[in-house]
Amino acid sequence: MDGGIDLIGEHRGVKFVVQCKNFTEDKVNASLVRDFIGGLSIYPPDTSKMC
Repeated sequence: MDGGIDLIGEHRGVKFVVQCKNFTEDKVNASLVRDFIGGLSIYPPDTSKMC
């Protein structure tokens, strides 16, 4: 289970995770952000996060 994460990477020693959304009219709502944050629990605390 990846927690909805679409991309995992590292750049210059900084680990990061990204969750992609394809919205053309709607905005990312609080529920989606909460889901993303919940999915981060399986990654080390020093991992940068992007939504």
